[in-house]
Amino acid sequence: MAGGRETTMTDERTLSRRDSLRSIATTGTLVGGAGFGLGTASAHEDKKKEQGDKDGKKGKDEKGKKGKDEKGDYDERLVDFQACDAAFVRFETEDELPAAVRIVTYNAVDERIEHVAVTVTADRVRQFARYGTDLVYEFNVSQFYDRPADSSDRVLAVAIDGQRVLNPNDCATAPVDAKNDEDATIDLDALSYDGICVDTTRDTARFRVANDNERTVTIDYVVAGGEEGSVTIAGKSATYFEVGTTSSDGAATVYFYYGDSQLAVEGSNQDRECIPRDRLRLTARCIEICEGRSRFRVTNYESRPLTPTMRVAGTEGDAAVTVPGNQAVDLWVETIDPNAVVQLFYEGELVDSEGVPDERCENDVDVDADDIELKAVKYDDKSHDVPYGKFRATNAGKTNAPLEWRLEDDDAYGYVCVPAEGAAEFWVRLGEKAKDGVTVGLYHDDERVAEAKVDDTVKKSRKDGKEKKKEKKEQKGH
Repeated sequence: MAGGRETTMTDERTLSRRDSLRSIATTGTLVGGAGFGLGTASAHEDKKKEQGDKDGKKGKDEKGKKGKDEKGDYDERLVDFQACDAAFVRFETEDELPAAVRIVTYNAVDERIEHVAVTVTADRVRQFARYGTDLVYEFNVSQFYDRPADSSDRVLAVAIDGQRVLNPNDCATAPVDAKNDEDATIDLDALSYDGICVDTTRDTARFRVANDNERTVTIDYVVAGGEEGSVTIAGKSATYFEVGTTSSDGAATVYFYYGDSQLAVEGSNQDRECIPRDRLRLTARCIEICEGRSRFRVTNYESRPLTPTMRVAGTEGDAAVTVPGNQAVDLWVETIDPNAVVQLFYEGELVDSEGVPDERCENDVDVDADDIELKAVKYDDKSHDVPYGKFRATNAGKTNAPLEWRLEDDDAYGYVCVPAEGAAEFWVRLGEKAKDGVTVGLYHDDERVAEAKVDDTVKKSRKDGKEKKKEKKEQKGH
């Protein structure tokens, strides 16, 4: 691994499958006023614009939809803010794309308001369980700045095609404000230009223009051999924008203009990928059956800290995980479902995924086969497309028994913890041929300790209303 030996830190907190979690590293709260002065970065055919538009007046792509959100009213339909760490911009269909999205952030290191201009296309949106069929663009401020989750950076607002949505959370304030004093003199030397990173997968390069004036400035840019456009930067602020690259390795040379005057020439930063797709790794480590959890390791092969988001596919659970440079972090995920898939995201991109591990974390536990019994208690061929069987395992021993169940002559398997001197019930998806009878075996250390056969002759026991409701809830999870 780059940077020397791998250092592993274990966080005993867990990622829940069902509960949407906050960042593992808790962020602080900033106080003070927040002024946004939403900047723009839009492509257009003519790089020469009337000088009046350059001096702080509304730019081309600031002419958004009219309505209540123009005043900053919160519209949950458009944007869902996860505290001040992330924003999820929602679209019902691809017909709404491409969309000009502007994220307003507070950069806690540079202590200024900054604007991130992104054209959201179909390849930038995903579907997440919590948002149903909506197409979602995800922005995470820690991932954008490649910083720890407790760095105090903030997502303050989002504008969609000029329609502004303010973050309604209490933490969405900043101790500074963007400026636009129309009487202030523009000092072109107070502008600075940087190539930030490249995305060689998407063939784009990210640039930043910072404005130390007290007045909003709009400048033009031309990419050598490529596109033309303009970028608006509020006073005492900065704007990030993307351009198309002119080679597969992320090359882009950008010429900046104010009127007919060339201000600067800046090349893309080809040494840094915006999304560290091959620099973050997710590894399945082991499971604890009786704790109902699996252990995963996130390894960061970059020298800087990275804060990816972990998710269990198909569920609403997620959490941001800060991994120091050239180190690894171990985390628990609350699932032992062999069909579960744990995913790692960065800037909305899936960078790695792993299934639940097979290896056990537990120390060797003595399980006496004579203590374990298994019985088929119910056959259900009505609730699902294929029959399910309900089984009851009992344990006469004095220690919990972490066991694996296997559907014989099939690849299906799962886990069950049978408590000491107790019992545990579980459902098994039996498959198409279940009517003729199938066998489920219980295993410990690959040795079968009990088995039971189920078919459609297993009687349905009478249940009162409360028990029926409980069973229906149990099956819903399968």
